[in-house]
Amino acid sequence: MADKRNLGTVLVTGGTGWLGSHIVQSLLADQSFNSVVSTVEPGETENVHNRIPGATYHECALSDLSQFTKLLSTIQPRTIIHTVSTDFFSADEAHYRITYHQSKRIITAARQHASVQALVYTSTCEVLALKPSHNTHPVHEDEVPTYTLKSGPHAYARTKSAIDALVRQLNTREALHNTSGDFTDQLLTAVLRTAGLYGPDSSTIRAMLERVNTPNTRFQIGPNALRHDWLYVENCARAHVLAAKALLKPPNPNPGDGEERADGQAFFLTDGKPLPFWDFVRCVWAEAGDANWKPGGPRKVDRVVPFWLVLSVVGVIEWVYWVVTMGRVRPGVSRLTYYYIRMGCWLDIGRARRVLGYEPVVGGTEEGVRRTMEWFRGNGWDSKKEE
Repeated sequence: MADKRNLGTVLVTGGTGWLGSHIVQSLLADQSFNSVVSTVEPGETENVHNRIPGATYHECALSDLSQFTKLLSTIQPRTIIHTVSTDFFSADEAHYRITYHQSKRIITAARQHASVQALVYTSTCEVLALKPSHNTHPVHEDEVPTYTLKSGPHAYARTKSAIDALVRQLNTREALHNTSGDFTDQLLTAVLRTAGLYGPDSSTIRAMLERVNTPNTRFQIGPNALRHDWLYVENCARAHVLAAKALLKPPNPNPGDGEERADGQAFFLTDGKPLPFWDFVRCVWAEAGDANWKPGGPRKVDRVVPFWLVLSVVGVIEWVYWVVTMGRVRPGVSRLTYYYIRMGCWLDIGRARRVLGYEPVVGGTEEGVRRTMEWFRGNGWDSKKEE
């Protein structure tokens, strides 16, 4: 089989992270790029197991612009996939420092570097100003407004929205027709807005598994009427590869044909089969062997707790934490925990299918959950330990 690698070097920021490592693996499997490079924070030890054979890893403190610029000059990437942001529940300061200011410096440096022609940014459905009234149909990318740096329910949404917008604004179509190889001040960009991510070793799934075979699985917070989209991590990783390739796709020699390009666009990513929030959680519990929700179990909900009651109690807890720790520590559960559940999230992935050629490699969320639990069981998780 002929070697098809011809798209130059691709750099993944945060390629040893959970999503980043899956993206690196998917890039290597695709074999379209000559080399796959990932950044590693100096002194990082906790994600060594996420290093994928075949990729190259370079130490680089992304907070240090000079180090990042030096790395670009060393490896000369043609494409950058920027995945780095801070955890949803991090302090506001971290969101502004890492997700916003650091990303802004990285993206600006990429646009100014001669070798970089394309950039893919990992965004999120949290940038959307969704309301339950949007949940009557799958919404498309231009139907719902996005938040800004000064609007939005939390710092994660505000900072991700600001970078989402910046990446799209920096798109320069001239880079598509530039044959000189010098892309200084030119950049083809695309934004991928992910639905609720899950998969092997997912922190989301781990939190759900902590409740297996406990009375908690018999309670439900709020109604279960709104549809929610989910995204298996391998589907997400594959979409990043497709987006990078789509940005580098040669222009149509017959522009009158009306070809839809990827650059300057945002794309929704999901499994393509939405499930109400509690249906998804119970699917996880059933696959995990929870006595209440497994096949043949009673599948009983003892009580539905209204949102207003939960939010009132959690609000008091947040206030106490704020007073006692002067805002330095957040409780494990906050009102933000329930925001996604209350708003719903039903997204149309038609643009990703049409422009990127995206199709979920793992068909359906139920299959994604099955594979996820297969991984957890194969890596030491046992439902009997939860009883």
